[in-house]
Amino acid sequence: MRVASRTHLVASGGIVGFELTDFFDCSVWLVDTGDGYALFDSGSGRDLDGLLRVVADDGLDASAVKHLFLTHAHADHSGGASHIHARLKPRIYAGHGTAGILAQNDDRLISLDKARKGGFYPADYVWQAAPVDVVLSDEQTVTIGDCTITTYETPGHSDDHVSFVVAFGGTRSLITGDALFAGPRITLQDVPDSNVSKSLETIRRLATLEFDAFLPGHGLFTVRNGRKHVDQAMAYANRLVPPPNLL
Repeated sequence: MRVASRTHLVASGGIVGFELTDFFDCSVWLVDTGDGYALFDSGSGRDLDGLLRVVADDGLDASAVKHLFLTHAHADHSGGASHIHARLKPRIYAGHGTAGILAQNDDRLISLDKARKGGFYPADYVWQAAPVDVVLSDEQTVTIGDCTITTYETPGHSDDHVSFVVAFGGTRSLITGDALFAGPRITLQDVPDSNVSKSLETIRRLATLEFDAFLPGHGLFTVRNGRKHVDQAMAYANRLVPPPNLL
């Protein structure tokens, strides 16, 4: 689904999404970098063919997917990476925390055992880690084609979480993963690395960034005036309280 120039939503599940693809997928964003397509997050991996159908329906050639950036290691965001890597062989980028989790390939590190028990995933869901080619540092910028992608550490939802500012042709998009949603909303859960204070610090950091489009990992998005969602979240942070939970 094309949402803006060179920007497409190619997966979105049904938990808090548009049921564009598998129910357990996050929102997966595709950006035409000018030197191949970059995906941001990978979905759950339960139905890669469904994601690829959306890509084809948008008139895009999936073989041009050359890059995959991960916001964090939670299964709905990284579970599809190994499947995409096996099929399309993109270069995979992740922050230090996510890369460390994927290197260990232990789903307890993403609290998937708790998530299954809580009903967030089917009991038979299997997560397989993907190899990370490029480990990204905070504020590191990667240039691909005429596109720059800058990484920002944004913990709170999880300790390994990063967000990306993607810039090309005078446009700047903030891809937040699960750090912040429209509304504004956040998601904090009863897992060891979910932290309200870090989430509020992340909101304050996002408020310092320049962007227009706001592209979160679930739910509504906006291609213009995206700062309003961060500004609204800052109104909570200034009162030392978190925005409402998405789930």
